Amino acid sequence: MRVTVLKEIPEDPDLSEAWNTLVLAMDHPEVFFTYQWALAASRGFQKHLSPLLFLMHDAGQLAGVVALAVDPKAPRAAFFLTSSTADYCDVVSTPANRRAVILALLEEIQKLGLSDLVLANVPSNSATLQELPGVAGPSRFYVTSRTAYNCGVVQMEGEEQRETLLQTLAGKGREKRALKKLTNLGAVRVIHLTQPEPSHHPLTSRDLHTSLHP
Repeated sequence: MRVTVLKEIPEDPDLSEAWNTLVLAMDHPEVFFTYQWALAASRGFQKHLSPLLFLMHDAGQLAGVVALAVDPKAPRAAFFLTSSTADYCDVVSTPANRRAVILALLEEIQKLGLSDLVLANVPSNSATLQELPGVAGPSRFYVTSRTAYNCGVVQMEGEEQRETLLQTLAGKGREKRALKKLTNLGAVRVIHLTQPEPSHHPLTSRDLHTSLHP
């Protein structure tokens, strides 16, 4: 597997297409893993962070993407580029290639002279967490991991339920703006006369904070 390391997220339509196609092939695709999300983060944090983009190619095809960054004030520790936004972060690859991609990443991290790799906000059901312990040891890294957040997961059955949710949220937004206007006239008190239906959305542990040390 060939690894290319870039110190920026380039504006490249071909990379964008290949990157996002790979995201859709992940076990649990998220918008937070996309090319556009990383590009926006690199622009937003450019005054404080230095991006490190790892591109893994296998037989000429993009097989893995890892968008990391370093703080110029502590340049020997790498972390996910978008970790400070508390969004989901992960190694981008198919589940079948995750082990090879992580192994290539750790080898490249050592070549760059980095001493710490912090992988925050990785979903607890990610293939990364399943493969990481098996490759960290042979790469001379020690792994420590802890739960970072417990996040509610909303599961939607179809387009009709999505549309209902969007309409509900839009209605709440209108109500909030109307109440704000009323507060200009005096105190506002809201009394709910009906009880809301109980939520059936599962609450699951979604994120782990993982650190690797040589």
